[in-house]
Amino acid sequence: LWNEMLEDKDMRETIYKDIVRTYQEYLFFNQKDVRNQMVSTLYYWSKTYPMFSYRQGMNEILAVIYFVFYAETAGKHDDLDKKKNSEIAEDPDTLVKFLYNEKHINADIFVIFERVMSMGI
Repeated sequence: LWNEMLEDKDMRETIYKDIVRTYQEYLFFNQKDVRNQMVSTLYYWSKTYPMFSYRQGMNEILAVIYFVFYAETAGKHDDLDKKKNSEIAEDPDTLVKFLYNEKHINADIFVIFERVMSMGI
């Protein structure tokens, strides 16, 4: 158990080092929350697929996915919790806002990253 904790800590540190170097020239990737979310996504993917684990370069793939998803959620922060599913489904604009809801963005990004990685593995 202790060895696994140390390995996990080392993996997170390795991932973080790569994340800090990812597209440094863009302000978006210098935000602490974005970096932490990307580290978490790569860490959980690595734990889910221990036979492959984290490899350098995965951060670059994930960065593109993160950027696209956050660009798509910009301005789509309506409070949809108060609406019924039928109301959401009837209005195309509301449906798009629901699909790109920032509350679920990390899960969505994980699934897309998982699919992309499965194509190259």
